Amino acid sequence: MKTISDLMPGDILSNQDLGILFGCGNSGGMRRAKKTNSLIIISSHVVQISGESYRLKDKKRIGIQPQVEI
Repeated sequence: MKTISDLMPGDILSNQDLGILFGCGNSGGMRRAKKTNSLIIISSHVVQISGESYRLKDKKRIGIQPQVEI
C-alpha cells in the first residue's frame, strides 16, 4: 500500500485506497479528511463522444425537446 508521500500526479486510486490513505469518507466529489487535514477532490475524465450527449438523447427519447434560443 502506498503512503501519501508516494503519490504521483496521474495515480489512480480506488475509493477504498482513498479512505485508507487520507481517512476520508467514500462518497462525494469533495471529501474532507480531518485526520490528514486534507481536502480530496475527485474528478472523472469522460471521453467525448461525437454527436449528441447521452443526456440530450435521453430527453429526446422521453419526448422532451430542448429549448433553442436564437
